[in-house]
Amino acid sequence: SVFVDEFLHPASITEQSYEKHPNANKIWTEHDEKFLLQLYREQKSVKYVAEKLGRSQTSIVMRLNKLLK
Repeated sequence: SVFVDEFLHPASITEQSYEKHPNANKIWTEHDEKFLLQLYREQKSVKYVAEKLGRSQTSIVMRLNKLLK
């Protein structure tokens, strides 16, 4: 996967990656989490939520799994 490749080879992370996911390395705030849960309750797609929050789809799914436990 892209995530595994970036993890194993961090130098391969490009400017384009940061443009696509500008919040990728930022800490999740309480506001971010509330917005994520709101979009989840509205049944928005993972792709839509990722675009709105500036994060990868993998990051969205992982955070939801954590919040919904």
